[in-house]
Amino acid sequence: MKKLANILSFGALFLLPLLFYPGVIASSWRSSSDVHALIEFASSLLAITAGVMVLLHFFTTGRRFFLIISIGFVLIGAEEFVHALFSFHGIWLETPPIFKLAISSTWLAGNFVLAASFLLALSFGKREVLPANRGRTAVADNIIGIICAASVTWLIFLSPRLPHFVELGSTSKQLIELSLALLFFGAFLFHSNAYLKQPYRSPLLWSIIACIIFRVLAHLYVFDARAFYDSHWDAAHLLVFLSYFFPIFGVWGETIKLHQSAQAQVIELGKAITERRRADELLRISQENLLLATEGAKLGVWNWNTVTGELIWSDRCKAMFGIRPDEAMSYQRFREALHPDDREKADIASKDALDHHKDYDIEYRSLWPDGSIHWLEAKGHGYYDATGRATRMEGVVLDIAGRKQAEVALRQKAEALRATNDELEQFNCAMVGRELRMIELKQEINELCRRLGEPQRYESPHAASIPGEPP
Repeated sequence: MKKLANILSFGALFLLPLLFYPGVIASSWRSSSDVHALIEFASSLLAITAGVMVLLHFFTTGRRFFLIISIGFVLIGAEEFVHALFSFHGIWLETPPIFKLAISSTWLAGNFVLAASFLLALSFGKREVLPANRGRTAVADNIIGIICAASVTWLIFLSPRLPHFVELGSTSKQLIELSLALLFFGAFLFHSNAYLKQPYRSPLLWSIIACIIFRVLAHLYVFDARAFYDSHWDAAHLLVFLSYFFPIFGVWGETIKLHQSAQAQVIELGKAITERRRADELLRISQENLLLATEGAKLGVWNWNTVTGELIWSDRCKAMFGIRPDEAMSYQRFREALHPDDREKADIASKDALDHHKDYDIEYRSLWPDGSIHWLEAKGHGYYDATGRATRMEGVVLDIAGRKQAEVALRQKAEALRATNDELEQFNCAMVGRELRMIELKQEINELCRRLGEPQRYESPHAASIPGEPP
């Protein structure tokens, strides 16, 4: 929708001045040279003002685009100032014919320079100049442009014979004016295409396009000029005069838009700072809570950058490995702090966890400088980028010496209980065997008494009971 609105605005700028073209054709207007000189002086002042304001925008942005266009405006302003001097009747009683050809020639040369500046700005204006070099670059480029323009103007006015194909009303002059109109129209197409493609609608760029449109129309109006100061000639220069208002207001609009954008950025920056402070405060609280939790649980915290090999340990973590708090850490230093028999196991465990995206869980022994051995347990998990490559691993270390001692004590107690149980089983077996032997003896005595015809001495063996069993 915005693109359509801009296209319609460009179309309106083309059509509105053309509505006056039939009146210009029908008019027999002939102004005096002094009236035209005032228009030229005003145009010169506006052109130089537009050039200076665009130059100031170059100092703000550093883009050569605006520097090249500002030079074009300054040079066309100088050309119109020269025309104004030669148009004042009070200065020249009569304008020599050679001067009229010179004015026509400088008009064409100045407009060609302006059209070239619009096209060169698109071709070479993308580069940005560093802030420290902007003043020197602007002065150097303007001096070069002024020297070249002054040399061409000087040669034109001092030339004893100027070609008559630049004379007003000639077919060759009309073809040149039409060529300049087409050149400005080409600049319009390129600039409008660049403008419509930009997500940011620059008021200054829009105003430059509007200025180009009026330059196209100026050459269409001067196409039918037959003499100096006739209706076509004055209408064309009036359009030129009006064209310089666009970049002046465009710079103002750009400044206002930049100011509004800066205000919005300040507001957003304030919000970002507030959010950052809030996030920093939450991070500080989280870190304090983590420190309290790890210190209370006697945990050591570690973070390992698997890409650079950097290893960050908390002071408690270093203490568990017998390492000084001020000592720099790396994975190699970690391996050196391990018991030699556990180093390969630690390497395999970390590689397996990272390669298979598993949690890191291992028990190993740290070997302190004094030769003592300490049992530790490490747990952690890895972090991975979008391609699945491990970038870092972080986790905690726990001193499990107490648990290991408890496990040893429990194992010793279990072995003692097992030995005691074995002895009890052997004793019970011996007691049972003895009771069974007594039963057998009683049965044998009763059997012998029966044979001898004597009463039984013992109760029936079925009444006897085995120790540990119900009767």
